[in-house]
Amino acid sequence: MVYTIFPPPGAKEVMFFGNCMNLDRVFVILVDGTICIYKFENSMAAILVKLIPKSEIKDEVSHGINS
Repeated sequence: MVYTIFPPPGAKEVMFFGNCMNLDRVFVILVDGTICIYKFENSMAAILVKLIPKSEIKDEVSHGINS
């Protein structure tokens, strides 16, 4: 099946695209560091489930991502 994924407002360019078939999720990382998580539904479009801005991403010792 083919799905359409609509980027969030303000998205400029996709840096990485990954698919997890077990979870029926698609992970998109934008150039600005934002992570978008999409879920497949019965429709032809994937639904944006979660948007994680770069400022909220931390490593194991709670350090933020450097620019």
